[in-house]
Amino acid sequence: MSYLAGAILSATYTSAQWATSGKSFSPGTRMTDKSGQEWVFVQASGSLTAYDAVKIQANYRAGQITIDTAKEAVEVGFAQVAFGVDEYGWVMVNGRPLIRLAADADKDLALYCTTTGGVLDDATTSSMIQGVVCTTSVTGATTAATCVARFPTISRSSNLTSI
Repeated sequence: MSYLAGAILSATYTSAQWATSGKSFSPGTRMTDKSGQEWVFVQASGSLTAYDAVKIQANYRAGQITIDTAKEAVEVGFAQVAFGVDEYGWVMVNGRPLIRLAADADKDLALYCTTTGGVLDDATTSSMIQGVVCTTSVTGATTAATCVARFPTISRSSNLTSI
């Protein structure tokens, strides 16, 4: 993977914009930015809020991850900008993303999917996101916090008993 000229990590594209832009990047295109963070180009299957944890399916469609949708994920990524339905753009899969965390989530603990789309928490639920940890505690309401992600994967409840 290498840095791609013309990649604007903070931009999203409607289907019409993507079609007329020469389709420089196809869903599934990967790149490493100047900071060494890794990204994948996806198409949103629904609206994404900035800093959502997302499930990335085999066809590179990305949607908010929840306890229920975690089983559909092939990869886990983090939207660093908001996406509209069917918009194209970049999500981070490795690096230091901002991630939406539930109220009062503590740092340095395992993070889990919640029933709230795109939001992770340190409260144990059925699907743990391995390879991601928050570096600061969240006090009060749900907010975005800096985390470290190293190619996160999902451990479902059947795997949690063996940890």
